Amino acid sequence: MVSKKTSALLIGILPAVMVVASLTHNHSFLKTVASGEIYTRNLILNDTNTPTISEGNAILNTRAHNADITVIYNNVKDTISDGAHIDLNKNGYFYKTAASNELTSVNATFIGSLAIYTGGSLDDLTFKYNLISGENTSIIGNYFKVVAEEETVVNSVTFGYGCLTPITISPHVYAEQYSHDETHHWKECVAHANCISKIEYEAHDHSAELITKPEYQIPGSERLTCSICSETHVSEIPALTYNGIGVYNPAARSEYIVGESFSANGLAIRKAENGVLQGENVEFTYTPTGALTLDDHEILVKYTNEYGDEYTTTIDISVSNGVSIETEDANTITGGEIATTGMVAGYASGKAMTRNFGEGGTMKFFITANENVTSNIYIVGASACVSQYVNGVPFVTEDMQLNKLLTLQVNGEEIAISDDAVFEGKRFETADYKNLANWTNVYLNKINLVKGDNEILFTFKASPYVNADEGKTTASPFYDKMMLTGEGISHNTEYIEAPDEPVLPELTATTKIEAENMEISGATKAGNQSLHPGYANSGVASNYSNQAFVKNFNAGGYLKYTCKVSTDTSISLNLAGSPTSTNTAVDLKNIFKLFINGEEVSINGDATYVASSTTWLVRDGDFGTYDVTAGTLEIEFKVISTTESIFVDYLDISIL
Repeated sequence: MVSKKTSALLIGILPAVMVVASLTHNHSFLKTVASGEIYTRNLILNDTNTPTISEGNAILNTRAHNADITVIYNNVKDTISDGAHIDLNKNGYFYKTAASNELTSVNATFIGSLAIYTGGSLDDLTFKYNLISGENTSIIGNYFKVVAEEETVVNSVTFGYGCLTPITISPHVYAEQYSHDETHHWKECVAHANCISKIEYEAHDHSAELITKPEYQIPGSERLTCSICSETHVSEIPALTYNGIGVYNPAARSEYIVGESFSANGLAIRKAENGVLQGENVEFTYTPTGALTLDDHEILVKYTNEYGDEYTTTIDISVSNGVSIETEDANTITGGEIATTGMVAGYASGKAMTRNFGEGGTMKFFITANENVTSNIYIVGASACVSQYVNGVPFVTEDMQLNKLLTLQVNGEEIAISDDAVFEGKRFETADYKNLANWTNVYLNKINLVKGDNEILFTFKASPYVNADEGKTTASPFYDKMMLTGEGISHNTEYIEAPDEPVLPELTATTKIEAENMEISGATKAGNQSLHPGYANSGVASNYSNQAFVKNFNAGGYLKYTCKVSTDTSISLNLAGSPTSTNTAVDLKNIFKLFINGEEVSINGDATYVASSTTWLVRDGDFGTYDVTAGTLEIEFKVISTTESIFVDYLDISIL
């Protein structure tokens, strides 16, 4: 009996594709026997040369007079009948591993289907011959692989060899025209009837010509034509599985003031089958796109598929008389920031918004009413408290309760803000800034306006919300608009209240000011999540005192700090930072001029960021010592050149 063969050698079948760079290519295994003696070597398949699990190969029991021939068996099954020696699985094979003379013929007896692939090496078998049991087949090659193309019982194999004969070398010659099937095209070798070598084997470059459009549950058809080989066939287009569209995620805003335009922020539309949503979000258009009127009660949303079919749905909205005022157009703003740049600002209704209000910051509006009126007051904005980042980009925000962030007074009377006034957190399917700026109307309360001018004052509290960034930075919402309903009211833009004189900080023995908290012009804040997400968790930010810094100085820009000095004294100035490159020293006198209370002074210290092999290591920038008088002290570093690049971490002022 024959033992079961489990060898893992060369499991599989030879590649079907051979890629050759040119139309003709010499292959030394394409040999023709010119003269000489033909030797026959018979592989008798019986128990005497059965491959064992431990050996994995067998030596031919008839040998050439000048070399050994080794044959490996693979994918061998148990014998299925008496007298049979090898039962091969489909794609099982045995092959010749030692080159010795030229293979000229093969005769095998078997039950099943065998083919022999030949060539100059086991990695280059480009000739295929289909064998007929008991018949002699003339072949060409130096190495071979006999492959079972279905499960096959092999009883005997006889190989014929031309020994020590002169040979001629023939090249591959490839057809000028492509052969093809429905998916690929190629050029075949035409030099030999049994050669299976191919070049330029690649998928079709199909262009589609619509024949019939697919409809709901009815397939369509199209003609596909390859631009390279001109193969053409008609292909079925799957039937449409949808017969409508629906709202997957509603628009953030549904209430508007006359004159505003509909905002599609947050709106996601998907295909629907009988009202059941499916698939991914689709691109859509909507009407009206211009200024809304009291007659507008719904938005018509339209999706047009690639075949020109239109599907529509509607979104209910409400439009009221009143005023809608961009927060950056408040009559006065203190202790906050008007953000006009960055991705979020690009989605603001006025391309700007307010944010980062500290405790005691204010935003004040003056409203004129033609008569006494009761109005609803709204804030339009979005949560910016990030609870999860993905690759440094905000991905999930959490709810921010407005009565924890601000108070509201109308004409000096405090108006309660309910716990339900919330900028809701969002989880973004695709984390982008459009979703972060997902402006929502938040109703605050009803207010009474009197005939004439009215003062609406928002006073901000210290934010209790914290971002989930490395620095656990304080989170502030984005405030886009303030809205009031009612007729006969308007924003009094001419009422400008003189801002209070700023309260200047007192200079202490050692005062350290982070560069990003100084007055900045012509430079960029970067570092932590709230300033620049792209630098969060970077090697740059982590080396700075507050994981933030100032960079990208422009000529004419400046860093400025203003404070109070109680007595005449002397101070030293250290502007700490680093070069932006390793092994590079930067002389700060080439970048800055120093002004104290508007007067240029000499830089008398060693204002140099020394070189280091450690990138972004903070160095001292000693500008020297200066005598100052009691009163207001303004220190300004004015940029004169940008030929050298630096990051600035903080300003250290010491009283001597």
